[in-house]
Amino acid sequence: MDQVSLSFLFEKILAGSFQIGYTFAVIMSRRRNPPQQLELAPRSKHGGRRPGAGRPRIHDPGREHRRRPSLSPTVPLHVTLRMEARVYNLRSDRSFRVIERALLAATQRDDARIVHFSVQGNHIHMLVEADERRALSSAMRSLAIRIGLGMNRLMRSSGKVIAHRYHARQLRTPTEVYRALGYVRRNHSHHARRLGRPVATSVDRYSSDSEHVFAAPAAKTWLLSIGWQKSPAARTAAFTRCDES
Repeated sequence: MDQVSLSFLFEKILAGSFQIGYTFAVIMSRRRNPPQQLELAPRSKHGGRRPGAGRPRIHDPGREHRRRPSLSPTVPLHVTLRMEARVYNLRSDRSFRVIERALLAATQRDDARIVHFSVQGNHIHMLVEADERRALSSAMRSLAIRIGLGMNRLMRSSGKVIAHRYHARQLRTPTEVYRALGYVRRNHSHHARRLGRPVATSVDRYSSDSEHVFAAPAAKTWLLSIGWQKSPAARTAAFTRCDES
């Protein structure tokens, strides 16, 4: 073997020894510094199951947010819609014009009908017929939007007008309908007595009984059309009027 071959072989051995030594040094350094478990980055505030996730619940002191029961198209309802404290008195000509336009638009529906209504200072009483729960919700939502837009335009303001969700009570018997009819149609007298004011004997001008407002649709349910007249209370009242005359 000549000198050139020996030099080349020696260089190869040195290069291999250097590579082995470098690899050994890297392995030993890793042993001296073993891998550590790193902490995970904090979870993002978006997504995932966690307390307080989802759509924020609106605090509503007036009505508890429960799923509304299903409705029957043969059962009328007594519905109440209340306003925020900042809203103008509804029993004024300028406010009632807004409410009347909203109620008139609401009566154009086929799946929900406002048969009787009475507008008070900060709330509205209505006797409503609805084909189903969604129809009632849609009608009341539409009514609330129209009232909100109209009253904010009148007051030249913005913000919440309807205090909370509407309250609805199903009237299943002739007696319940008879009492609800009397309560809604004479509600202005009820509030006058409660406030110690003179009780008006005439028809309330801010109700569906007034001849100055639009004609509300006729009742379609038996209970609200003629069934309430079968109530024992209605018969007793009729006999009392006959005796007095």
